[in-house]
Amino acid sequence: MGLSKEDRRTHILQKATDIFLNHGYERTSMDEVNECIGCSKATLYKYFSSKQELFINVIDHAVHTYTQVIINATAQLQNQKIDCWQSLHNFGVSYLNLHLSPMMMKITRMIIAECEHTGIGELMYQRGPRKGWMTISTHLQSLMERGILRHADPFTAAMQFKGLLESGLIDKQLRGAISNVSEEEVQRQATNAVDTFRRAYAINQDAISTNITMEGN
Repeated sequence: MGLSKEDRRTHILQKATDIFLNHGYERTSMDEVNECIGCSKATLYKYFSSKQELFINVIDHAVHTYTQVIINATAQLQNQKIDCWQSLHNFGVSYLNLHLSPMMMKITRMIIAECEHTGIGELMYQRGPRKGWMTISTHLQSLMERGILRHADPFTAAMQFKGLLESGLIDKQLRGAISNVSEEEVQRQATNAVDTFRRAYAINQDAISTNITMEGN
């Protein structure tokens, strides 16, 4: 039995992802993609009318797959049975593990390398990071309304938390300065980020303590 239309499209995207990651946008041709997939040119162009459209859909598909982890992590922020600082720490760990993964690191580097040529940077920012961090900002706003955080622009606060998470490990690995980050380093980075964020935004400073539980301890 042949593949359904959706399964064939997914198959094309998976094969094209490997090619783009290995060769980059400029050095990849539709002929090469077609040869790897083993279908006719007519079939390939039936799904994607150009290399740019294929590339955008490859990135979109890959980012959607990996950001499902973040979607699940942000959903857990709403669980009021968990201490709010602990839930931010848990989210931070999930966020770091996702973005430090070899596949996501390759995707991020490819987006940075090709954004000027394809205009994909803004598109992917709106579909991926901005959408996710808008969810975080909504959660932070609820903490402000509950009197846990001081009132401020929630999206700015979310971006500052993002910066605290990324300023160490992600920045360094993205530039090739480090590799093979340990889980202990991830936990420490998340703990430090939450601690600094808490000192900046918590209303009850007397309640601040380093009581965040690190997984495995």
